[in-house]
This record gives sequence, C-alpha cells and structure tokens, in this order.
Amino acid sequence: MRDEYADNPEVREPANLRLRNILNADGWGASTWDAVIKDLRESHGIKTDLLQLAQNAPCLVEMFQIAALTDKGLIERDAQKTLSEIIHNLVRIAFRAKGGDELATNQLKVLHKVAHPLNYELPATVIKNLADSYHISPHLARAWDVRDLMLKLSYVVEPTNFEKSVLEGPVRLTAYDLRNRELYATAKKHIRRGTTLLSLAISIYIEKLEQEGIFLEPRDIKRDLQKLKEWESINLKEEWSNFPLWHRAGEYPPASLPPIPIYSDGWKKLWRRGGKKKK
Repeated sequence: MRDEYADNPEVREPANLRLRNILNADGWGASTWDAVIKDLRESHGIKTDLLQLAQNAPCLVEMFQIAALTDKGLIERDAQKTLSEIIHNLVRIAFRAKGGDELATNQLKVLHKVAHPLNYELPATVIKNLADSYHISPHLARAWDVRDLMLKLSYVVEPTNFEKSVLEGPVRLTAYDLRNRELYATAKKHIRRGTTLLSLAISIYIEKLEQEGIFLEPRDIKRDLQKLKEWESINLKEEWSNFPLWHRAGEYPPASLPPIPIYSDGWKKLWRRGGKKKK
C-alpha cells in the first residue's frame, strides 16, 4: 500500500486531503497543514507532503497512546499539555543542536538523563531539587494564563464585526456552544457590550484568582501582559509560527497568539505567603 501511495499521484493526493481533514483540530485546518508543508520546503528545502510526514514520524504510536490514555483519564490533561510542549520544543532544540548550539546540545543530554535516571545513577533528590526550583516570573505566568484563556474563549465568542478577527474589536457570544458549556456560561456571566476578547479573559481570570485567595486588578494583568511582550521581544526572535485562535473559516478573519509554554504555578504559593490582600 505504501508503494501504491508513492507511485500513484491520483491515490496520494486524495489521501493527503483526507489526512488534513482528519487531523483538523483546535483551528488546525487544511490551510494550516499546507503552511507547515510550505515552510519545510521554503525554509529547509524539504519537499514532502502530510502523508509522507505521517509515514516517517518518530514515536507516532506513542503519541496516539498519549491521546487515548488522556481521553480515558489515565493521563492528566496537564500532563498531556506538558508532554505536548516538550515535544514542540524538542524540534527547536534538536535543530539548534545540529547547528552546533552548545546550550541545545546540553539540553538534549539533560533531558535524556532525567528520562533515564537509573541508567545514569541520577539521584531522585537532584530531580526533586530541579522540579522545586526555577519558577517562572509571576508576571509571565499570569500573562500566559490570560493568553491560554483567550485561546479557550475563542471557541465560544465571535467578533461583532465579521470584517475583523476576534482580536481586533468587541466580541459577543456565539449563538451556540461549540465545546465547553461551563466556559460558555462563565463567558456569558462576564461579557458586556463592547467587551473584547482580552478584557473578557482578564475579567474571568481575576475572578478565578480571587477564588484562590489572590486579589489583583485589571491594571495589574495589563502590566503583566506588557512585561510578557517585552520578554517576547528578546526571547522569541527566532520562534516559529504563532498558535492560531479558533475561528469559523470563511466567516471572519483568523487570528493567532504567540506560543504559550508550559510554566510553573509556584508563584501562587509565594504570592499568598507574602503577597497582596484584598483591600
């Protein structure tokens, strides 16, 4: 069958189209996969298609297992998110290591040792110390929380003006709930006339923090987002494409946000211990 696909364009092209449609998830439609193929060709001189990528993808079976185990609740959603981000960044790390980047080379070595502690006689205390240290800045963590909420909210809101994306002006609730009834109800509680996707996310996030005993104002979150933009201007110069917000293709323009990494919530413990109290 594989030879048939390789030698027969009339079979291969429909197979690629069907694959793109099957793999459509979280805004990743056929056009996004085509952009990935185009970037590989133009940036790296790799002539390929989605079918060939699927045939040659390493650990594809393990990826399917992760998805199945997560769906059954045998792997936590947060763990799946962590695994996805590690795999996402491994592409960059391996690419830079091949180019002689010392940091990337050491990152690969460290990851291998942490993944195989018995082989390297790596003490559990060393791993625990690393896990308990180096927490992300509270400003960055909160800004990424808001960004992540904006991504989720893009499923339950739409622009009031369909000539603009959900990032370019006021939004309203969709006429129906696409994925998350609980989030839809929360958005309905907070949305007002003139509400933007960002202001909606900030309002919901502040209420969530209050339930955890952390009290902030919208201006605090906006300051966090500004600090994140400053951080990104320094650290994301070589980053790959942004993450697409969900949208109904053909009805209003698409939009995207910079990549959101996995980060620690350790700042919350420090904030509660010596942080702000409600006025």
